[in-house]
Amino acid sequence: MHVLISNDDGVFAEGINVLAEVLSEIATVTVVAPDRNRSGASNSLTLENPLRLREVGERRYAVQGTPTDSVHMALNAVIKEPVDYVITGINMVQTWVTTCFTQARSRRQRKASSWASLR
Repeated sequence: MHVLISNDDGVFAEGINVLAEVLSEIATVTVVAPDRNRSGASNSLTLENPLRLREVGERRYAVQGTPTDSVHMALNAVIKEPVDYVITGINMVQTWVTTCFTQARSRRQRKASSWASLR
């Protein structure tokens, strides 16, 4: 089983690293997330600047872009084998607007699903 994990808090956020560690006990895990906190930019795409991808660990990548850019890069450039699950978003603190956060997470999941179906 292969799991892609992404978020909007950045690849070095505590939550994404705890999640990756726990899931790695039962699955192959690849983490691809923004290189820094990009909360509030979940469904935007970077259009005017080149995206930069940097390997920061084994099966861990930082994208100089948005959370949606990260999922797009993961499914189209980083991961060569099929992905069984895409898990997005885990926060260690209360999100200021839970409804907006959930909707943004759902958009990333739907985007990942549509891209995966095109492969």
